[in-house]
Amino acid sequence: QNGWPTVTTSTFKSERETGDDGFVVRKDQYAAGQTWYLTVRAMANTSFTLLTGDIFVQDLGTLGFADANANGQYDIGEEILPSGSGVTTIRGEGMRFFKNTVPAGVPAWSLWLNGDPRDLAVMRAEVPFHAANTFARKQAGQMLVSQPLLSTGTDTYFVSVLGSPGESINLDSRIQKIEEMSFHSTMTDVAVSGPPYRVFRTNVPVDQIAWDISVTANAGNPNVCARKANVGTEFDNDGYSEAAGNVNDSITLVPDFLTNGTWFVTVYGSGNYNFTLKSGDPVVTPISFTDTKINDQTNRAGWRFYALTNIQSQLGPLGWELYLSSQVPGSQISIRRNKVPGRWQYRSKGDVLESDADYAGFSSTTGFLQRPGHQADVWYVGIFTPQQPLGAFQLDVRPIQPP
Repeated sequence: QNGWPTVTTSTFKSERETGDDGFVVRKDQYAAGQTWYLTVRAMANTSFTLLTGDIFVQDLGTLGFADANANGQYDIGEEILPSGSGVTTIRGEGMRFFKNTVPAGVPAWSLWLNGDPRDLAVMRAEVPFHAANTFARKQAGQMLVSQPLLSTGTDTYFVSVLGSPGESINLDSRIQKIEEMSFHSTMTDVAVSGPPYRVFRTNVPVDQIAWDISVTANAGNPNVCARKANVGTEFDNDGYSEAAGNVNDSITLVPDFLTNGTWFVTVYGSGNYNFTLKSGDPVVTPISFTDTKINDQTNRAGWRFYALTNIQSQLGPLGWELYLSSQVPGSQISIRRNKVPGRWQYRSKGDVLESDADYAGFSSTTGFLQRPGHQADVWYVGIFTPQQPLGAFQLDVRPIQPP
């Protein structure tokens, strides 16, 4: 801006050894009325075309659907029509921009680069860039957009993709399909080979002691998240499980957080995958006050539950001891009176860092939990590993017997 740029004094520059060159200047990097200077350095006997002005944004129109009831907004269950870019080329500035209008009523919007792992950035009403604080969401190769970024009314959203000049990209953009699922149900052998998200809507009944959601990987690496009232995504959810490999992912939500009403379950992954989704009550195995149990769900990541319901057997001893052996290091033992213990990770507002929801009651991660003065009642015991399989642990429970 302050004079002719050189190789060493330029504010912005592009100097690829071959092919087109260019860059995009964000609106916060210049102001109206300023004078800017541009220098082009070229080899002898070459020619070039210089373009400057507003960026080119490919308008992908309004997300398509068949408006069966002609009310002007999307309603879950209406036919969804693809609204992507087709194969297009990245030009000299190294970025490609798109915009979609999202109609009212859309619960979630799916973006996918057809297996290309480069980053997608999204912003409402403004063009997103890929530096810090210049986008609303950014992910590699795919993205599911829902509230709070997705507004409840009609709005325009912009998408940007980085790449080298001459590279081809193909952006798949569409309303995310929502499938209905009863609370106690199993969706078997669900194959995913295109856009990478599957979303299910269910109604949680009143007075549930817990809700267990588990995904078995038949092929690939599916992950799962859940959210109340709105569609859950990787970085906006009320709970998620992302165990590596073919480990069975699971989330167990419990009171006082779990309430009745409409919830959404999202299964997601990269590449082709196949899964079985199970929703309903968790497996709770009865135990005695003195007992030994060996875990029979060794490939499950999450919780394994047991219930002590014989109140009479708990009267008299000085307390209760719980021991683990052959467990995964850091496995958590939890006991909770009259309620199933729970703990899970969640993410909110697009944050890649997880937060913990903890309803675990009394707990320990040392493989040993001792409760002096144990009160006789119905007690639930849980063993928990968040992102790796529980393994064949042995749980021993017994009264405290001082020597």
